[in-house]
Amino acid sequence: MKPFAILVLLFNVLLVCTLTSAGSGPTASCCLKASNTVLQREKIASYHIQKDSGVCLFEAVVFTTIRGVRVCSDPRKPWVKKAMKYVDGKNKSTPSYQSTPEMPTSSRCTLDSTK
Repeated sequence: MKPFAILVLLFNVLLVCTLTSAGSGPTASCCLKASNTVLQREKIASYHIQKDSGVCLFEAVVFTTIRGVRVCSDPRKPWVKKAMKYVDGKNKSTPSYQSTPEMPTSSRCTLDSTK
């Protein structure tokens, strides 16, 4: 094959892969680093735990304040553990803890030369 034809073919494969992966569902919203901000627990509306699952780079507790601000925190810090217990106690009827959903990886478009 001519080099130009190979280049066009490769471009088309990448375009198809991009379009199919973009339409495969929502993307995860991951924290990139933990904040040093210590929140007043009365201002926390809810939280969820971001798992280090391959989708996100590290584990974090993501607090959402009553004003809707998201704050990523280190789950090992004592104030974070206390704040989680406080929110759990405040919302006993409807727990605010939820794990970050696992995002399936699409294997529809792979450029693996071993196959």
